[in-house]
Amino acid sequence: MKIGIRLVRLFIILSCIYTMAACKPSRKSVIYNDLRQIISTQLLLTSDLMGTDGSGFQKRLSEFNYKILHYIDSTGCNECSMKSLHYWRSTLEDTLFRNVGFFFVLWSDNFEETKRLLNNINFRHTVYIDMYGLFGSKHEFLRNKMYHTLLVDKDNTIVLVGDILGNIQLKAKYLEVISNQ
Repeated sequence: MKIGIRLVRLFIILSCIYTMAACKPSRKSVIYNDLRQIISTQLLLTSDLMGTDGSGFQKRLSEFNYKILHYIDSTGCNECSMKSLHYWRSTLEDTLFRNVGFFFVLWSDNFEETKRLLNNINFRHTVYIDMYGLFGSKHEFLRNKMYHTLLVDKDNTIVLVGDILGNIQLKAKYLEVISNQ
């Protein structure tokens, strides 16, 4: 009798575990829902972003119909985060992107160290420093590294999301949207 009760309990427990696991949304559906919420969102711009070349963020954004914005969260290791910038060099020089503005926003609380590190890696493109983390906190989706690269239109509305480095299909999609302006 006790074996029968134990088997029934085990069956009930296993059924509950299976049911809970089956109800959990898949990773794909979570990403899909995230993207649905992000795309068509207008970026909330902050005036406190300082360009490493002294330029203002909001003024430069208005100069382009399309912008690629790449967010870098350097908390933990400022130097490690900046090393990833060298992967952007070939894209910055790609003539297919000649009419697109590139904006790199880096969360770092040390402006001078950031400039020094950028010089060390010989990165000559303007990087906007988010010293207080305001840009990142206004856009909670930036907590997920998957959503750190954005294609933004002239109204600063997010059109596409995803890193085009090493992703030929996504790069083609960015170029398709940009060429249909």
